[in-house]
Amino acid sequence: FYDHTPAANSFRILTHHTWFSSTLYLSQIIDNVHTDINLCWKISVFQLGLHREAEKQFRSALTHQEFVDTYLYLAKVYQRLDQPITALNVFKQGLDHFPAEVTLLTGIARIHEEMNNMISATEYYKEVLKQDNTHVEAIACIGSNNFYTDQPEIALRFYRRLLQMGVFNCQLYNNLGLCCVYAQQYDMTLSSFERALALVSSDEEQADIWYNLGHVAVGIGDLTLTYQCFKLALAFNNNHGEAYNNLAMLELRKGRIEQAKAFLQTAASLSPHMYEPHFNFAMLSDKVGDLQSSYMAAQKSEDAFPEHVDTQQILKNLRQHFATL
Repeated sequence: FYDHTPAANSFRILTHHTWFSSTLYLSQIIDNVHTDINLCWKISVFQLGLHREAEKQFRSALTHQEFVDTYLYLAKVYQRLDQPITALNVFKQGLDHFPAEVTLLTGIARIHEEMNNMISATEYYKEVLKQDNTHVEAIACIGSNNFYTDQPEIALRFYRRLLQMGVFNCQLYNNLGLCCVYAQQYDMTLSSFERALALVSSDEEQADIWYNLGHVAVGIGDLTLTYQCFKLALAFNNNHGEAYNNLAMLELRKGRIEQAKAFLQTAASLSPHMYEPHFNFAMLSDKVGDLQSSYMAAQKSEDAFPEHVDTQQILKNLRQHFATL
């Protein structure tokens, strides 16, 4: 859809200089003159951030002639408007006219994944692989879902497939290392993490790898190495909430209660979506006799993870204790 006409060049000049009102005016004139398939100009309205106007333009384009790209852009408009269900309907309408189109299937899978509906997302990614068995995103997402559903052996097969396809990056080797740990294939674990460290491109990636190596050290019972790995994770990313939480537990084992509390409070502030810092703080406060702080932390843990059995138990015990006072 790259247009080399004088009008298109004028549009690019106006947009480059942020003369948006002139750009929109020119786009409307051309749309009135060429009402048939002028998709390039309709995309320009979307690029200007005029989502409602872009919605009308793409709907108009579909009435004249249907393209896969038009459905993709229209769905993207609804995603920008935070209307994922409408975007899903647009993708499905596109599939009615273009059955088994990989880009449309991938779009549906992505939305389900963003909505945390992993079962549906995985099903659509499998449909993508039926049409294109070298689709990197689908292979990676199915592998990730298998890992988080306690099937590391199956996840390992998908990640190895990516290696066979020539994918070579830090994230892949990091995931391979984790799968090898949980699949008890220890011969490949350290070599995978070593390759991941050699391919890092940011401090955040470096921090995640050292954090994962900390879990490997826990598995072999080397708590000194564990402590060093989590410290290295924080050295590369000082906002790593999970590392703070795990360091707090190690400090507690050493009897450093105040240091453990400080780490747990930091973890809770950096990662409010996690229930572990709140639960651990509730347990720690309960042990030292600070029942009020324990109760408040347990409530925050329940808000983050309502089905957590241990949180429910500590809340039950505290409520029974308060009732007897």
